[in-house]
Amino acid sequence: MRRLLAWLLIFLLPVAALAEPETPYGQGLSVRYALLPASQQTLVDLLYKAALTHETTVAVPEGTKYDDLNAAFCFVSEEYPELIALDNQTTLHYYQNTPDVATAITLQYIMSQKQEEERRSVMMQTAEEIVAEAPTGLFDRELFLHDKLCSIVSYDSDTYGFSTADLALVDGMAVCEGYTRAMTLLCRMAGIPCSFVSGTDKQSGENHAWNLLLLDGTACYTDVTSDDSADGITLHWYFNLSAAELSLTHSMKTAVSLPSDDTWEYHRMMGLLVEEGGNAADVLVSALSKGLTPSLRFVSSADYAVFAEQPLEVLNQARARLGLSAETNLRYSKDDTTQCAVLLVESCIQ
Repeated sequence: MRRLLAWLLIFLLPVAALAEPETPYGQGLSVRYALLPASQQTLVDLLYKAALTHETTVAVPEGTKYDDLNAAFCFVSEEYPELIALDNQTTLHYYQNTPDVATAITLQYIMSQKQEEERRSVMMQTAEEIVAEAPTGLFDRELFLHDKLCSIVSYDSDTYGFSTADLALVDGMAVCEGYTRAMTLLCRMAGIPCSFVSGTDKQSGENHAWNLLLLDGTACYTDVTSDDSADGITLHWYFNLSAAELSLTHSMKTAVSLPSDDTWEYHRMMGLLVEEGGNAADVLVSALSKGLTPSLRFVSSADYAVFAEQPLEVLNQARARLGLSAETNLRYSKDDTTQCAVLLVESCIQ
């Protein structure tokens, strides 16, 4: 019996060591954590605890690979929005004769521990108040949080390089990293598994960040920054895209091997998806009758091209069927890559 217990301890201890760090919102809500190699999970836990207490030089287990430590630091700096003081610059130490083996890491901070704790307290209170307003249901909760962020945050390039969740939620300013970190925090506090992912915007070629969510086992991607348009309109063109849809406009740096489809995509969930060969006027009638902003996504590029040539004609067909007065003052935005369009007519959105 003693021998059996000894073997159980040998097998159970490594598992316990790989538990995700204790966070203000609980464990198991980072989608990416479970995808890390065990060697990196151990380092993530070590670095997270060190960052919370503002340790500077942190020794790592003997034999730690340089690449694993670098990957773990990048993960911690992206994935835990509550670590608002952690600088994204660091120094990794290694043996001169074995540069592939790391010995320690030096962390840097952009504010004192006391300042961070004060800022974090305000941020968490703000986040709790927002989440408390959110409705029930995965989709509705996420949609509320997405739209709330778009309403309270403005894109501010002056925050580039240090765009944190607290800047977005408390000060109302951010670039893509701040939007993404704030969305990560809100979703996790609402019980929705969510992560920070980064890569490149294919149209601009610039570095970009957005969210990975896991909804009932399905991976989908939401880009709050791109949905917060400059003219004050909240779009949903990048809300819960599948990996295939995302790849049309985004190039992701970190591969994520999870099942992904468009089950939770905004237009599909809201009945605003124009299936191949479908009638756009039918979808508009449904949208207007529900009081929704007419935002459409087209499955077929050919159907989208026809609609894009005559959006006012299609809109007038829908209005006539609903008995709405004719209105030619049409604001129309479209994105050819995603095959999305939003029509804003005053009489239709009152």
